[in-house]
This record gives sequence, C-alpha cells and structure tokens, in this order.
Amino acid sequence: MSELKTPHRRKARGVKRGILIPPTVPHVDKMNNGTLNRLSRFSSAMIEVRDGVLGFSELVAQVKNPVDSSHATNLQEAKLGLAVASSSGSARKTLVAVIEHDGQTVLWVDLDECSFKDPSEIAEIIKTVGIESFVIYTTLRHTPKNPRYRVVIELAELIDLELWVALQTRLAKMLGGDTCALKPSQVFFLPARGPGGYAYYVNEGSALRCYRQGDDQVWFDPQPDTDSPFIAEAWSEHLREKELKRGGSNPKRATPLPDGSVDIIARCNEDDLEEYIENLGFELCPNGAYLHPKSTSGIAGIRLFYRDGKLVSYSHHSRETDPLADGFTHDLFDWRSFYEFGGFNEL
Repeated sequence: MSELKTPHRRKARGVKRGILIPPTVPHVDKMNNGTLNRLSRFSSAMIEVRDGVLGFSELVAQVKNPVDSSHATNLQEAKLGLAVASSSGSARKTLVAVIEHDGQTVLWVDLDECSFKDPSEIAEIIKTVGIESFVIYTTLRHTPKNPRYRVVIELAELIDLELWVALQTRLAKMLGGDTCALKPSQVFFLPARGPGGYAYYVNEGSALRCYRQGDDQVWFDPQPDTDSPFIAEAWSEHLREKELKRGGSNPKRATPLPDGSVDIIARCNEDDLEEYIENLGFELCPNGAYLHPKSTSGIAGIRLFYRDGKLVSYSHHSRETDPLADGFTHDLFDWRSFYEFGGFNEL
C-alpha cells in the first residue's frame, strides 16, 4: 500500500472555506468508528449545539427500533423529547456554521404528499439509479390514508455543499419530495412511531460514492463521479441551471471537418434523443425515468442526462427487456444504429 499523502485544504465550491476530504479513505463510520462521516445529533430541535454524532449503522438500528410516541394525542406532544439529526457534520446547526463547515454526510428527503402506500415502492425507484444503502421510515404525521415518508441515503464520504444541493435537488425531483431538504441547515427528526402507525424499509449495500477515485488529483480537487448515472444526471442539471442563470448560450453544433464534410455521429446527436425515445413507445414516468415498452416490472429504468455536452441514456432494465442495458451510456447515434440498422456494427 502506498504511503498516505498529507492532505491539503481545498477551496470549497461556492464558499470561502472548505474542509478536508480524503476521497481514498472509504466510509470512516464502518472502517474505524471515527466521526468524519457521521450525522450530527441534537437532543431536540431547539438545541443549537450537538450532543453527539450518529453513524449510518446506528441510524439503521434506530429505524428498526424507533422511539414510541404513539401515545401522543397531537403532533406537538409527539415531538416532545425527540432528537433530531443534521446532514451536516457541523457541531452547530446554524446556517453560518453549516456553510463554514461545508461537509454533508447523507442525502435525505421527506415525501409529505405522495401516493406510495408502502416504503418498498419508494425503494424500487431508488434502486433503479444504482443507490444501494438507504433507509425509509414514516414520519410523525404519517397515517394510512395520508402516508408520509423520510428517505435517508448513506454517502461514502463527506461532500461539499454545491454537489450536495445538486444531488438533493435530483433526489427530490425523482421522488416528488419536499424542497425543505434543500436547505443545508435543515434538521430532521430521528425515527419515532407516531399515532398513525409506523413502517420502515432498510436496504443494505455499498454507500454512494460521490467523487472520482484512483487519481491523485482527486485528493486536491475532488470532482463528481459522473460514472454514476444518478450523480451524472444531477450534476449536469446543476451545471445547466448555472449556465442558464448566467445567460449561457445554446448547445454546440457539429462543426465541419477539414474536407468540408460533416461528422455523421455529431450531426446525428444534434437531434432530440427524448423525442426519438418517446416515438419508439418509451413512456416518461413521474420519477423522471423512461419505462421500456417491454418491461414486465412496470418500473421505469431508463434515465437521460448530459455527459460532455451530449444527452445520453443509461438503462437499469435487464438485458432481456432492454438490449441497451449493457452497463454503458448511449447517445442518439447508438439508438438509431440499434433500432434502425440492427446493431452498432452496421453503420
């Protein structure tokens, strides 16, 4: 094993000061019981300074054995004495402290107005984008007629606020969640059984790794891991939004080759991939993904996002359902090659 280099303090995106992010040290919570990637715990929503930290494995234990507030006659009574957690690793939960710390430990979202009758329905959507380690539990306002859930996703390392906001935004859109979770200083109540009942779902697996690995430069200038379709989609949406706010220009057009001809692949990719997919019978679903016409599960598993300025797709369907579910991204040229010419080797 190579010698671990002394980390340098990086400049965080969007704030004046940053934190140390050792991207080659996975999952401190499970590796050495440290505090680097742990949620901050506060004994109540009124307390400003944390009284402890909470690893994801400890959160899972609380999800399985929640505090019992089912005896409460109203919401305020149910909240009495309940602890809250912050996705920030900051010791204080004020916005200034959270921005100064600039290190988020989990993704989370509340689903207050949803049609999901069981948390397993939410889990299936989350798993289609390659997220493995997460918990879902009902909130205190939950009732069988008006289900309300909280989703918390484990991260493999601390991430800076800009990337966190991008991922939070994508997660909220994907599940139809509450935008309150986009506030970096927002806290959430830890699991509790309310008067309306309690349900949960735990999915075990690898924590979501958000930064590229294997490059020494990553240590000094962490970059989003765009090999992950979920992260690539979130980050490309974020960059497009920034460009629009700056009054950015239209997408690049294919430039002529030196002999005056046009690159057929580049020219093909100027057309609309979304329109092409829909014309083939793929259905755009509420979670932002496309459902394959031959799907038997009914779960939308094809997502579009920008990579290197080009709209591409990634399929989470099985190969039996979708021949393009081969673990690679595909642009419009790939789609036309397959559906119009019988494969990638015919053009």
